[in-house]
Amino acid sequence: MSSLNLGLWAHNLTTDGKHIPNCQGCGANSLKLIMNVGDIPMVNGFTSDAHAAVNSTRFPADWLICSNCDLVQLGFLLDQQMVFPPNYSYTSGSTQLKLDNFRDLFDNSKSLIDLTAQPLIVDLGANDGSLLKHYSKAGCRALGVEPTNIAEKAIKAGIAILKEFFDARCARKIVKHHGHADIIFANNLLAHIPQVNEVLDGVEILLKPTGILIVEVQYLFDLIDNLGVDSIFHEHNRYYSLTTLSKQLSEYGFELFRAKQIRSGGGSIRLYLARPGVQPIHPSVDEFRELEKARGSVIDQLNVFARQVEKAKGLLISHIHQIRNTSAKIFGIGAAPRTAALINFLGIDHPTIDCVLEVPNSLKIGCYVPGTRIPVIVEDYIFEQQPDYAIMFSWHISDYLSKKLWNSGYKGKFIIPFPRPEIISRES
Repeated sequence: MSSLNLGLWAHNLTTDGKHIPNCQGCGANSLKLIMNVGDIPMVNGFTSDAHAAVNSTRFPADWLICSNCDLVQLGFLLDQQMVFPPNYSYTSGSTQLKLDNFRDLFDNSKSLIDLTAQPLIVDLGANDGSLLKHYSKAGCRALGVEPTNIAEKAIKAGIAILKEFFDARCARKIVKHHGHADIIFANNLLAHIPQVNEVLDGVEILLKPTGILIVEVQYLFDLIDNLGVDSIFHEHNRYYSLTTLSKQLSEYGFELFRAKQIRSGGGSIRLYLARPGVQPIHPSVDEFRELEKARGSVIDQLNVFARQVEKAKGLLISHIHQIRNTSAKIFGIGAAPRTAALINFLGIDHPTIDCVLEVPNSLKIGCYVPGTRIPVIVEDYIFEQQPDYAIMFSWHISDYLSKKLWNSGYKGKFIIPFPRPEIISRES
């Protein structure tokens, strides 16, 4: 009978980094603790060294809200070069949901700008260039800014990349060599970096007076509604509502003229911004604001969230405990950052989870989940081994993944961790 490893790790906790006494948005000394997620490693720190993985340095993850401006944020920030090191392993083109979102972004931009006029399109945090490929094929001048080695994939695909962090200095360099940008994308960027003001200073310099800034961030209220505790980690410094993000951007002279809710990242929002008066205001802006206002107190919602998360955590661990006591195998599906976050939040390790599976050609295959001895193995292993259960760490696309794996030959059951822990079979 397999033993269950549910112990939390106390070793290798670091005090390096910076505790934030004041709000990252308004600067007020009015931060209130919502919940302590625990001490977790860098969730993108996948390594082929098992010893290094299990002994990963851990950082405190206190989840706070500012009672003055309602901005939700982490209370402990790390240097962005630590969060996004050269060997950063995430690739945006590795999931179909992301690729579909990039296609939607491209298609929607056709109504906002003349793509035949060779506009300059700049993607901040371009990753592997998956978004910019659309614009490059359309004859636009496509330029990405990406500080990690993932940039090499974009360069090999023919995308022009500046391999550095974006700030005012970088913006001036782009203006000097390429001119001002017609569209700037900042997808999953503004919430991730400690010094958001440095990026926005650069955007002010780089964007044409008539240009458009398109921002995507994970949506706070989707996170709340889905119990997305696995999104609370050190790549996510701030957790935005439309209200809090548009207010921050308005301070830099940008007016929100369109908003859209999207599925990416377990639920996100896309904001279209321009300088005041440049674009007509779409009805979606007021609709969004009214919906957020109708939800009521953000602090009250977060307190309910914290209680529900603890209840779901207990139920999920109970499911895992019962399964492992039968000596049944449990595989994991999807070696995403949220996987490492959830595994560390639950305090589980190998052999409780036998392995985590990834799609072919993923850079994470052959590595270990940060903070654990759980290996990452190619997805086809599930058909060979036929584990009794597979926990859907990419639970936000569980409908798609479960059908894909069942149709490809998997015969077992899936454990869905959130928003309500449950076990599903093909017959259910």
